[in-house]
Amino acid sequence: MILELSEDALEYGRQARQAFGAAGGDALVMRAQDAPGDREALVTPVLDGLGAWDLDPRTDADGLEAAAALCRSAGYWAVPYPLAERLAAP
Repeated sequence: MILELSEDALEYGRQARQAFGAAGGDALVMRAQDAPGDREALVTPVLDGLGAWDLDPRTDADGLEAAAALCRSAGYWAVPYPLAERLAAP
């Protein structure tokens, strides 16, 4: 298994981590935890801004690395959102 990501994917991950932080960071996570019905409304704008739904991790190696970096960044903040499942869906 290859754990190292390309520089582009790492930069995308840094941008994602900063975007989650700018959207509220820990406060965003706490609001999403406290109001599960609002999770999509809280998290989706950040993901839209990052172009998350334009990634193609199923057929593109670069998209796969970017998706992995995005998931790592969401994990850094413990974002309560099924990001990996959404990215992996056909």
